[in-house]
Amino acid sequence: MPEYLPCTTRTRRSVSPSGARCFTLAQANRSLVLIKRIVADVMPLHAEFIDWQEAYDLAAFAGPSDRAAAAARRVREVAAQLRQAVEDLQQVGAELRDWALGMVDFPCWTAGREVRLCWTYGEETISHWHEPHEGCTLRRSLAELLEEEVALSR
Repeated sequence: MPEYLPCTTRTRRSVSPSGARCFTLAQANRSLVLIKRIVADVMPLHAEFIDWQEAYDLAAFAGPSDRAAAAARRVREVAAQLRQAVEDLQQVGAELRDWALGMVDFPCWTAGREVRLCWTYGEETISHWHEPHEGCTLRRSLAELLEEEVALSR
């Protein structure tokens, strides 16, 4: 897949109408070096958060105890780490869509509209996209978007 398509610099748009930073495919792929590290931290933290939240719920159900207090403390600590990771992703301009699967979206302006380039943890590069109002489960191959952009440029 050519790195300059879709989301070429022909649009000269670095910010979408919604105010989000727009990535080219090349920019989004270059940012994966950092994104992969952040998401690799988020996924086990998310699982740990759920485990500690369940431990707190069970302990608190029995009434106030040292166990409930310790679980609540750990829930707060892990939540703070997750908040920091999300802030790090937001500073890059990416959006975490699925904590457990490690799905991340990158706003992109192409073919006259805003779309989302979509990457999932474990993928080498970005190879999918979806409309902003669609979920990641409806992601499609970049080849489809490339065809639209080429057709519009004729």
